[in-house]
Amino acid sequence: MKNRIRNFILEYSNRWAMKRLSRQEFDLPRPVKDILVLQKAENPMPLESQKLLSDLFKIRSKQLRFLTLTNGFEIEETPQHFILPRKQINFRGLLPQKAQEFCLKKPDVLINFFNTPDPLLIHLSINYPKALRLGFTPVDPRINHIIFNFELMDIDLFSVELPKYIKPILASK
Repeated sequence: MKNRIRNFILEYSNRWAMKRLSRQEFDLPRPVKDILVLQKAENPMPLESQKLLSDLFKIRSKQLRFLTLTNGFEIEETPQHFILPRKQINFRGLLPQKAQEFCLKKPDVLINFFNTPDPLLIHLSINYPKALRLGFTPVDPRINHIIFNFELMDIDLFSVELPKYIKPILASK
């Protein structure tokens, strides 16, 4: 019941925030210094995709951070990988102090690595308006600048499609 109420409140809040978000453009600095991946514990980003991101954006592995939303899954946490249990997020989407500190550093690129609409992950994504946001269908397209219309775990297609869109953006800056 608590999750339903929180999701309802966040969905309402997200609708208002998305109106403001859709008018904002991303500000991609050169070189890219930080990438944040928002993901669910059930579908973490594969290692092959992580390597692709590191190579494409010419970043080191410590510049690639992950925020993983869990439903009680036990996952090892590292300095670049923060685990956020759903039950720790309050009704307005306020994160616990440790999570706020992790999210304080604004990413240059935000990857919404989830393919089912999740009010909590959408709420987190909306809080990074200046980042270049990449995501997957069928999540609300207003939260992403680039939307991929294929399966989340299709690594081969991801490795072909991502450079097609990112290389021209990086070259234009």
